[in-house]
Amino acid sequence: MSATAPVEYGPKRVRSALLAGLAAFFVANGLLILTASDSSSAWLAVVPVVLFGLVAVVMLRRVMRREPYLVVDKQGFDDRTTPFSVGRVSWSEVSSIEAERAGFQWVVRVGVHDVGVIVARLEGLRGRGLERAARNGHPPLVVGVSILAATPHEVVEAMQLWWKRAGGRPAPSA
Repeated sequence: MSATAPVEYGPKRVRSALLAGLAAFFVANGLLILTASDSSSAWLAVVPVVLFGLVAVVMLRRVMRREPYLVVDKQGFDDRTTPFSVGRVSWSEVSSIEAERAGFQWVVRVGVHDVGVIVARLEGLRGRGLERAARNGHPPLVVGVSILAATPHEVVEAMQLWWKRAGGRPAPSA
């Protein structure tokens, strides 16, 4: 990693393309059942057509996306990994960074000194969701790294390196 260049993480394009293809296969099969069946239960094929159609669209958007999902630089990081991501966070707001397994996927949990500052600049569901998570004792910022073309530990290493270079300080001990 260069000493001054930002680190950008895009999606896992091959995996997303394979998932889009698989979803399209199920959509095609559902449409085949709809058109070829004279049974009264053929309408049940609508459910997989709609469900897998949505999955195919989401996966194709990932494949086509050109801008990175996560950018880490000397000022902070810009998280666009999910529709509920908080966007730009400066290193002065960060109190901890760690990778953690959440169910079947990895996430990077980012603690912040004052969640209220971040909530104040967010709108709608993102702000309310972040505020609710903080009230319930959950780490306020969660970066979904399962879609990134990097390991969770590579992302954490890059984030911690830039955070420490910016004079990052951990949260005070209780």
